[in-house]
Amino acid sequence: MVAQWLPAPMVLPYVPHLIVLVPAAALVWGCADSAFELVPRTWLVPPVVWTRAFLLGVAPWAPWVFGAATTSFVTAARLASDGAGGMPIAFSGTVAAGTLLTGVLVQPPARRLGHRDAALLPVTGLVLCAVGLVLTAGVAGDDGSRGQLLLIVPVALLLGAAYGILLIAGLLAVERLVPPAELAGTVAVFYVLIYLGFAAPYVLTLLSGGTRYVPWLMGGAAVALLTVPVVVATAAVEGRRRSSADAVR
Repeated sequence: MVAQWLPAPMVLPYVPHLIVLVPAAALVWGCADSAFELVPRTWLVPPVVWTRAFLLGVAPWAPWVFGAATTSFVTAARLASDGAGGMPIAFSGTVAAGTLLTGVLVQPPARRLGHRDAALLPVTGLVLCAVGLVLTAGVAGDDGSRGQLLLIVPVALLLGAAYGILLIAGLLAVERLVPPAELAGTVAVFYVLIYLGFAAPYVLTLLSGGTRYVPWLMGGAAVALLTVPVVVATAAVEGRRRSSADAVR
């Protein structure tokens, strides 16, 4: 709203963030540090990152976390903004809010479900991502029609849910794979991978030339679905390995 209707749209939108961040920083300044005792280590990247469980079970889909979200509120929102009644910034902000709020709301139930089956959350997130990308292709192919505005709602909900579910899936996977002393380093690597997804709108624009989005969005949906059997197979192998280790103990 600040960027759409107030002056200095490249400056004033940062002010609300500062208003929130300054008192927040003051409130957390005195919080106790509950970190584990530091453990001497010789590795720069946690060893678990080079295992099959991480390289095949987490890394292939990690960029879709923010790849899904940004495709919704950058690519899809821009494609449909012509029908936004001359308010493209407010429109894209609304799509972003719907996408990210959906991602936040699905996280508590996703965490509960994720403890039951290691593959359930990533598979669900990837399928939702693929369907959302297909609908985004519908937005791209429906240029200038009222159907774009109708499709933007399910796009935001599906890609927002994919973002939230995949984020929780990755964090739970890291918790299962590493001891507490290696948790922070491994989560950091996971975040490096998911932040690659912020490049998704740029890559889509580059590949499509800014006009031919449909084939590349459909290709992205195919890639997301092709990752599913890799995740399922890896989870099955790791499940058998853990069962064997438990039996030995």
